[in-house]
Amino acid sequence: MKQCSRCKRIFQARPKYFYRDYSKRDGLRHLCKGCDHKQRRVNSQRQKENLWMTHKIREKMGRVIMLVANVWCAGMTDDSKFVVKIDKQGSHEFIIEGKMKGEE
Repeated sequence: MKQCSRCKRIFQARPKYFYRDYSKRDGLRHLCKGCDHKQRRVNSQRQKENLWMTHKIREKMGRVIMLVANVWCAGMTDDSKFVVKIDKQGSHEFIIEGKMKGEE
């Protein structure tokens, strides 16, 4: 007999109720098949959300960098620099340091 660590139900320690995991002493995972399926579904959804957020952040970062590059080319001196900071939620701030061409 084996107890699922999530739902605490007791099943026979057989592959009918638990997925195989040969790294474990009894050769079975610690979650029953039902709980394991739920956990994989949650993880899959979380990965999709993270991928979507990563895509949105990259898209926003591309727009910010293009904006800064346009400003840079429009009139910044060669010794000017800019910094782009983007956090995981996609909010950003950019800092342009330096002088415009023609300024002393």
